[in-house]
Amino acid sequence: MPLARVSQVMEGSYVFSRRIPWTLSENPLAAELSGMRLRKEMILDLSVSNPTEVGLEETAYSGEMFEYVDLETYTPTARGLIQCREAISRYYADDGKHVPPDNVHCTSGSSEAYAFLFKLLCNPGDSVLTPLPAYPLFEHLAALDGVRIRPYNLRRSPLGRWRIDVASLDHAYNESSRAVIVVNPTNPLGEYLDPDDMRQLRSFCCQRNLPLIVDEVFWDFDLGGRDQSVRTVEEQAVLCFTLNGLSKLAALPQLKLAWIVTSGPSTMLEDALVRLDFIADAYLSVGTPVMQAAEALLARRGPVQQCIRERCKHNLGTLCELLVGCDTLLACKPKGGWSVVLDISRYADEESLALRLLRDQAVFVYPGYFFDFPVGKHLVLSLLPEPQVFAEGVRRLLVFLQRMDGLAVGTNSSTS
Repeated sequence: MPLARVSQVMEGSYVFSRRIPWTLSENPLAAELSGMRLRKEMILDLSVSNPTEVGLEETAYSGEMFEYVDLETYTPTARGLIQCREAISRYYADDGKHVPPDNVHCTSGSSEAYAFLFKLLCNPGDSVLTPLPAYPLFEHLAALDGVRIRPYNLRRSPLGRWRIDVASLDHAYNESSRAVIVVNPTNPLGEYLDPDDMRQLRSFCCQRNLPLIVDEVFWDFDLGGRDQSVRTVEEQAVLCFTLNGLSKLAALPQLKLAWIVTSGPSTMLEDALVRLDFIADAYLSVGTPVMQAAEALLARRGPVQQCIRERCKHNLGTLCELLVGCDTLLACKPKGGWSVVLDISRYADEESLALRLLRDQAVFVYPGYFFDFPVGKHLVLSLLPEPQVFAEGVRRLLVFLQRMDGLAVGTNSSTS
């Protein structure tokens, strides 16, 4: 997660765009983390989401995949090289999905994919409907394109599943709304899109003539709950843009290849594709070598994904074992993805707790407010760290909370 800092300017100055808030600065937790890193203090980072930094041997990059890449020729095309789009099409075919190569636009990352879609669908001042909780990127990406976000809530059902709050979605909609963003599976909750939720989404979008933007970057990382989940690359009822890429799918964030799959009614599909061509042609940002190597890069995904799934399942199992008999924390067990959410509702202040945990135990976790949970108090942990790091970090977290509870009991006893 970026911890950006922007120099302050005088209020009323028009030297810099208002798309970047001039008051943006590090919060206390980020500042403490930066200071500890500068001092080279040992930190158990339970937030890490970079698969190249957590000792996963199967994710090691091999330059042999670029051995036969043609570095002498440049043939720009708005949608991306045909051999790359054909490789992406075969990736979906392996999952039983039909995605024509002509329905694919390559981008340099999912952030650029969002930027293209905001340009395609929104005028300055328009809005998109975004889920809460979610990874805190939508607001920044939208602002950089002059677009606003209007959040809708995910709610936890009595069965413990996080579902779309349709009433909240309806409340978020107004005349400026131009699209609905869905993350499948959600990040950080790890909940796959429920078929009933998809039916309600489809109805909602059809009634209001809204397209769907569906982020599937964690789709392949099933932790045991994807059975009846919906994948949207063949959607026909509403105009739909499905995002994915090598960063998560093949654990190759350094190679910068993502894509948009466009699907939907035939009356709208071709117009959307041609307009995306115009936008993509203005940037042509994806490097030729990575597109030429896409087939080989996607072919390696099986062992890589298995390695990551095993790591995440192992750490999730360790967490559940350590929490046996603990009434301080409740783990919201994810169905997929790389994160787990801990419910800490008995504590008053997430940020204060995370800051004290970092200072006292050298353990870094995300407080839930980073992800804009609509209710409750939470901590968010990555499941990617090396097992010994993860286990020790969780142990220190539990010791820290036990000490906090002991202090609270002592304080209450002394004042009673």
